[in-house]
Amino acid sequence: MSETHSIVALQEQLNNEILKRKRIEFELSVLQKNAGNSSEINIFNDIASKILGVTKYEEIAWNVLNSIANYLKCDDCIFYLVDTEQEVLTQIAAFGEKMYDGQIVNLLTIPIGDGIVGTVAKTGEPELIHDTSKDERYILDINHNNSEITVPVIVEGRIIGIIDSEAPPKNYFNQEQLETLNNIAQLIAAQLDNAIYLRKLTLAEQQMHELYEKLVQRNKELEQYAHVVSHDLKSPLRSMSALFHWIKEDTQGFVNEETANHISLIENSIEYMENMISNILSYSSIDINFTSFDKFTLQSTVDKVILGNRIPDHITLKLAIEPDLELIGNKTHFEQLIQNILSNAFKYADVKKGIVKITGSSKVDNVLISVEDNGNGVNEKYQKKIFEIFQTLGHKHDSTGVGLAICKKIVDLYQGKIWIDNGYQEGARFVVEFPKP
Repeated sequence: MSETHSIVALQEQLNNEILKRKRIEFELSVLQKNAGNSSEINIFNDIASKILGVTKYEEIAWNVLNSIANYLKCDDCIFYLVDTEQEVLTQIAAFGEKMYDGQIVNLLTIPIGDGIVGTVAKTGEPELIHDTSKDERYILDINHNNSEITVPVIVEGRIIGIIDSEAPPKNYFNQEQLETLNNIAQLIAAQLDNAIYLRKLTLAEQQMHELYEKLVQRNKELEQYAHVVSHDLKSPLRSMSALFHWIKEDTQGFVNEETANHISLIENSIEYMENMISNILSYSSIDINFTSFDKFTLQSTVDKVILGNRIPDHITLKLAIEPDLELIGNKTHFEQLIQNILSNAFKYADVKKGIVKITGSSKVDNVLISVEDNGNGVNEKYQKKIFEIFQTLGHKHDSTGVGLAICKKIVDLYQGKIWIDNGYQEGARFVVEFPKP
């Protein structure tokens, strides 16, 4: 995570904390006005002071239960977290007999809709049970209790938690206590919801960080593998190429025309295999270089590609690129892109008097690059197929079917588009569109 991103995240967290405090203070003031006696005001003040600034939902639950247990004067209080995805309630905090050596005893997970707490989690309506022996929904936990009081914690119509208390005597809890607990649930709802969201966000960031580390490691391994494969596969091909070159020289004038043609075919096949290996490695390692970004012009990229490649004698190359047309990305990617599209145009332009033109222009929201040739064009039914790896039109012996697949992968990496312009009738025109940097 960058330093700037961290500062922004901290500022957002600070702003959220201020808003949460103001909201809780406002809700507390409303509840105090509606409170019937001093004990209610005291518990509201107590809970508000305990949960302000707390960002862990377990800690919020523990603090709330301690205050409620003191208020209700009972030793069996439990806080459930509602998981709507799994459709269950999980005990995350407890007070009294449910606790032993700092741990919750007989940790229960209750399906939403089961038992009294499950029913409240489903309906969102608080319940006051004076005699649980007459309620078939009652779920026995550790000891049987005859009285139960249960309220939901609701945020914007979503039930996120349940506060549940039990006591051995019948008719132990009353309607006033139910209303107080309901008010407490309203008081803690926003803070609890923020804490749950923060936990999910933290876990998501942790998972993203772990995934990023795995991707970095994978890229390193892939890069090492590419070098090994390149060396192990190309070395014997180079040796074979050298051997056949010597055979060709040593047998010159001593073999018939058919044998000489066979030797040339073998040399061409070896060269084709070497190009195929190079292209496959380029295709597989495109993602590895998607880490460093530079600002450069399209003209400088085209110039470098032209300088490093021989233009066939029968080809006339034309350029129509806007001055100072800037690109942002990995230079190697854009050089590979131009080189492969240009190479394709050289292959398929008119064999006697080929014309290839590179155009670059800037629009409002994007950059357009096009390469056109005066060949026979591409039949519409093949226009998507040729961007797939190992796909060719089948009439060029030196085509590996990887070059345009490399182009497509690079363009996708930068969230761009590549297509063949059907409106161009003088050959083929490949168009690439990138979002404007």
